[in-house]
Amino acid sequence: MNRRNLDCMAHISDISWDESWFAHYGVPAKTKKTIQALCEAHVVQDSDTDFEDFVAGKGRGLIALLQ
Repeated sequence: MNRRNLDCMAHISDISWDESWFAHYGVPAKTKKTIQALCEAHVVQDSDTDFEDFVAGKGRGLIALLQ
């Protein structure tokens, strides 16, 4: 690895998650409930499934367009 790559890697840190963002998300309560239910169902489905993509542990994402 070259010096520039090592310098960049020195600034990598853990992600700081903000758990309260969803409470402040500016959509109607009914939409929030729908989003939360979809995410919870996806997590449960993902843990119950033995699905493996071509790359182990990949291919289990959930993509949604919030418009």
